[in-house]
Amino acid sequence: MKYIPGHAMLVGLNNAAIRANFNRAIDETRIDDIKDANYPVVLSFPHNDSEMRCEIVLNKDGDKVFLDMSFDAWGVLPDDGDVDKAAQVRMSFAT
Repeated sequence: MKYIPGHAMLVGLNNAAIRANFNRAIDETRIDDIKDANYPVVLSFPHNDSEMRCEIVLNKDGDKVFLDMSFDAWGVLPDDGDVDKAAQVRMSFAT
């Protein structure tokens, strides 16, 4: 299962979705209230042949949001068996 490794990456992907005028993004007033975690992507599918639509779990309570992202962004997301890739992706968003 793919996941978004950390709040910094979630914010970066959300900002990219807003800049690209994708249909699904997290409300900017709400995103800072989301606690840092690894956010599992529980549903994903190509949307409009130009992006991936992803349903993401935000917390232990099971709150979910949809976020659209480019195919390139989708491609760099680690899966739960790829710890090294997760560390590299997290570092790239920290700088």
